[in-house]
Amino acid sequence: MGSLIQLQLVHPEGELSSWVQAIWSASVATDSGKDFEQWLQGDACCGLLFVMSNGIKVDDVELPIGTTFSNASKCAKLMHIPAGGILAGVRFHPGIAAELLRLLKSDSKIAPETFISSTDELILKLQTSFEHQTKISLINNWLRSLSDGPVAPPSTLLLALGALKKGGGTEELVNRVPIGLRQVERQFQSWVGMTPKYFQRLSRVSSAREELKTLPTTELAELAYKHGFSDQAHMTREFKAIAKVTPATYSRRIIRSQNPKNNN
Repeated sequence: MGSLIQLQLVHPEGELSSWVQAIWSASVATDSGKDFEQWLQGDACCGLLFVMSNGIKVDDVELPIGTTFSNASKCAKLMHIPAGGILAGVRFHPGIAAELLRLLKSDSKIAPETFISSTDELILKLQTSFEHQTKISLINNWLRSLSDGPVAPPSTLLLALGALKKGGGTEELVNRVPIGLRQVERQFQSWVGMTPKYFQRLSRVSSAREELKTLPTTELAELAYKHGFSDQAHMTREFKAIAKVTPATYSRRIIRSQNPKNNN
């Protein structure tokens, strides 16, 4: 993310890794005099944000100090952290949202940016901790204290998620998952918060974006074909809808970041 922001991120091990992707802590120095902005990509995952300072925004909506639950991400969102901003967070695997709210004993419905009050004690500990590693350890221990963790999604849903992540189409799920497509769709809506078709769209954009990040000079028409889009125009429309940027613009950004001396 660059030198403007200090970020530490860990991927948990053991049982926690089955439902937690990553735990992180970040801050922007007060004396930097600059705000930090970063696009958070849509990945069908939910998360918790532990906000410890004012002025932190997601898509121009300021988050209250405390814990905010974000439901499954369906498109890119712009995070804004002002100078002096401090926050931490957890990113979960797809299918955890409903179970997580149950564990937090929240009466909130699954909806974007839902404030969670049952973590006040954790927030107080985080606010009095100054090292990123200490914050991450506190969050790690808190997660491990949540009973036995969320109930795992059905194995059939995990099979479907895996198949779609690998580039398979929804029509292929009939041959890969031992239940009917209607049942798969119900499981997606209940556990992931979106249809299998939309998850497929997210996966295609994500895989194409990751390739551009590694090989930004890739021919876009070839990229579209490789990742299952009908053509380059289709890929461009999907990028604009989900990643909030065209493939061409994203490619240029990567090239500029790799050659900062040429940006002047």
